[in-house]
Amino acid sequence: MMWPKEGVLKMKILKIMIAALLVVSFSSNVFAKNIRATELSNTLIAQLLTDKNKNYVVEFRSGDQIPLNFEAKGDLFDSTENINNVLNIKKDFFIKIANDTVSISLNGSNYLSLNDAISGNFSLGSDIDHSQIPEVIKVMLAVHLK
Repeated sequence: MMWPKEGVLKMKILKIMIAALLVVSFSSNVFAKNIRATELSNTLIAQLLTDKNKNYVVEFRSGDQIPLNFEAKGDLFDSTENINNVLNIKKDFFIKIANDTVSISLNGSNYLSLNDAISGNFSLGSDIDHSQIPEVIKVMLAVHLK
C-alpha cells in the first residue's frame, strides 16, 4: 500500500477538519436565527424565551405592522378588556438577542447596546376637562435614535 504524499495528506485532513467544524457549528446554533417580526406568534415567543442557547435576530422592516396589546393587572387596578393596537415600524432595524445581551442594528451587521443606540421616555397622562373625570388615559412611549 502506498501512502499519499505529506502535502496531500495535510490537505485532506484540513478539509475534513473544516467540514467537521461546519457541521458542529450549524448543529449547535452558533449562527443567529433570523426571525421576521411579522412572523412572531405567542408560541414562537414562548419558545424563544425558554431557549437555553439564545442566539437570534428579530428583523423589523419599514412598513411592518406589529400587533400591540395593552393589559393591566394587579391589586391596585386592572383593565376590563384587552385593547389591541398596532405598532407601525418606520425604519428597518434588527434586535439581536445573544444569551442575556440585547443589541440593536440599523443595517443588520453593526450592533450597539440599546442604551448606546436609542433614547426615550415613558409617560402617562390624560385629556382633562376640569368639570369632568378624565375621559381618556394616554400611555406614551417615545423612542428615538441617538
